Amino acid sequence: MDYGLKDKVVLVTGSTKGLGKAIAELIAQEGGIPVVTGRREKEVHEIMMELREKYQDERIQGYCVDFSELSSVDFIFDVIKKDLGSIDVLINNAGIWPTAYVVDMKPEDFERTIRVNLEVPYLLCQKFVQEKIAAQQKGKIVNIVSQAAFHGSTTGHAHYAASKAGLVSFSISLAREVAKYGINVIVWRMLKNNLTKEPGNNTRFFLSFLFHPYAFLHPQTIYLLFFIYHHSSYLNFYFLFAFQLLYCQSSVLGILYFPLFTLFVSNLIFCGTNYLTN
Repeated sequence: MDYGLKDKVVLVTGSTKGLGKAIAELIAQEGGIPVVTGRREKEVHEIMMELREKYQDERIQGYCVDFSELSSVDFIFDVIKKDLGSIDVLINNAGIWPTAYVVDMKPEDFERTIRVNLEVPYLLCQKFVQEKIAAQQKGKIVNIVSQAAFHGSTTGHAHYAASKAGLVSFSISLAREVAKYGINVIVWRMLKNNLTKEPGNNTRFFLSFLFHPYAFLHPQTIYLLFFIYHHSSYLNFYFLFAFQLLYCQSSVLGILYFPLFTLFVSNLIFCGTNYLTN
């Protein structure tokens, strides 16, 4: 099945292990050009070479990047532009998950968590949309979050929960701003299955929903509401709530999602109408 990924340059932050690594591999498998990033140069190089050899594609790149440094944003865009040209898809996967209860939390730990999990994704998104708008090109952004963004934390991860909740709200706002330029923004909430521990069992499912225009019909795919496939360019953030409603229709939770369905319809008109005829 053609997912429309052939020759697409996809930046996957934090892609030397777990979900990020599995996404990078499947992008390569589908003919796309993944950009592998991580903090450890050896790991980045090994994964890059593994993917190049396995999929016979020397275009696959890997860069050692520490996304806790704000300067990493300009660096990664500059090297990708030099080696591959423009980025077609940005997937913000990198993040940190420190543990500390608020009563013991150090301000520097809170600040670092917000910087890595929220500020850097904001800067990457900003750079991405600036370049796409200037070049009059469409683009796709996926910001990967967690259930902590919606439910908070009870296990000493308040700073992590705050950063991911901020990323959700930021994504909603950005989606509204850039929809008219043909740029899609979505957040994907992690499934209950731990994809980082079982990437082989779950990432094909992940990408089938990510890249196929009709995969949202599968009831288990309610959490990844973003399609890189070009026929889905009118989709935006609010599809999340509609398909949650469909998924919960046989339960009490379905009633709770009904107001969100109304929100979805109104914002689909606002964010997506321009692309229904494209």
